[in-house]
Amino acid sequence: MRLKWLLFFEFNLSISDDQSNIWLNLTGSDGTKDLSALNPVCKYQKIKVKKSVFGLLFSIATQFLFCQDVRLITLDQLYKRVNDSKDTVFVVNFWATWCVPCLEELPHFEKLSKQLKNKKLKVLLISMDSKSKLKSTVTEFVRRSRIKNEVFLLDENDQQIYINRIDTTWSGALPATLMLRNNDRRFFEKEFTYPVLLETCKNFMDR
Repeated sequence: MRLKWLLFFEFNLSISDDQSNIWLNLTGSDGTKDLSALNPVCKYQKIKVKKSVFGLLFSIATQFLFCQDVRLITLDQLYKRVNDSKDTVFVVNFWATWCVPCLEELPHFEKLSKQLKNKKLKVLLISMDSKSKLKSTVTEFVRRSRIKNEVFLLDENDQQIYINRIDTTWSGALPATLMLRNNDRRFFEKEFTYPVLLETCKNFMDR
């Protein structure tokens, strides 16, 4: 259907949780028409609103564009970024899509970034999923969840070596969080509640 056709219609937009599709009901002078499967990624939201055509275009655009490319990152690249960003606190969370406590904790890091947005703070989320899951699993999860913090997938092969390079006390269990600023660092092998995460981060920033 050509875009210019849409300009003559008012409509109701329904994003359904029918497991696969977004459904649009366009109601015009000639009745109701359906457009489906515009974006199979967004299947966990449920919205029903009446909008102008520009609202429709914005809504559709956010489903396609409100996402980020999840990139690979090595520990050398991570530590170089920290070293190049003097006086910035980096909160690096190690997580995986198969780790339920990790998924429960991720919204806390989104909230942390928002609450401390005026501070010199950067949150990085580093997935420990296998590299074969980069596009099919990790990127799709990030899109569905609308994660705003930068997300990477760790590009390291030897598990014991990279675990020791992150922290020698780490057993490898997830979730885990590393706070860094210049040469200062603290490591946490646990799941945070938001109040504890916020307090811990503020304490680290005040050191």
